[in-house]
Amino acid sequence: MTIPVLSRFLFPSITLNRSKASNKLDGKTILITGATFGIGEALVRHLFQYNVQLILVARTKEKLSELENESREFAAKVTTISCDFYSEESVTALCNQVKSIPIDYFVSNAGKSIMRSFEASAGRFHDYKRTIAVNYLAPVQLISALTESFGAAQTHIVNVGTYNVLMKAAPKWSAYVASKKAMHSWIESNVPEMAMMNITVSNIYLPLVESRMKDANENYKDTPAMSMNTAVGIIVKGLLNRKYHFKPWWHVPFQIILFLASPFWNVVWKRRIGQENRTLC
Repeated sequence: MTIPVLSRFLFPSITLNRSKASNKLDGKTILITGATFGIGEALVRHLFQYNVQLILVARTKEKLSELENESREFAAKVTTISCDFYSEESVTALCNQVKSIPIDYFVSNAGKSIMRSFEASAGRFHDYKRTIAVNYLAPVQLISALTESFGAAQTHIVNVGTYNVLMKAAPKWSAYVASKKAMHSWIESNVPEMAMMNITVSNIYLPLVESRMKDANENYKDTPAMSMNTAVGIIVKGLLNRKYHFKPWWHVPFQIILFLASPFWNVVWKRRIGQENRTLC
């Protein structure tokens, strides 16, 4: 089975009803973090077609300006805010800017990915600080600071996570997976109390997606991946249905395989890493 065919099998496409989506989203305010690249950028461009108020948050001012200019040809109204998720002060400023705005939907999408071995990470503690800042601390700070206004607006949070948090962490992904699992655990722990405050959450556990992150990693060149359009469709379904959560259809059988393979996990990875090291030499 070729890679494209396998990808379609593992990650079937999503079809959205434009009319139903418009009825649900028109007139709503949607805040999106990580809005200028990858999945965030694709989601923003999809939402341009609806009569919505988009608040786009990202660090790159030039890209934010490009998206704002592009939006003028579409129905959506766009506000952009530059925010550096590495900086607690910058996130505080963001919170102060939006706390008086009734936000109907918050798409927590910003993320930082690092793939680096344990040995290569020695002396690079900043890698852990940066991933934990973007993937965990910043969204927690944002949601915590806006809890009162989120409750008043009955905000629905769409938390864009990774399927990696539902499986054993593979070598070289310690910084990324640890930070994503922290956010996953924080959300799961607080969902009951959020619900009592009229704040709801959809958890989206995406697999590998066809994006610049995949393209930048030679190891994933021949790995099946979900299309960007499908990923966007899944997130939009999370906006449309407060009870919607996403895991790939093969989640249950894959978890059974992982459980059965767990005694051999470290042995297999040690052998694979050893082969990779010999190849590099």
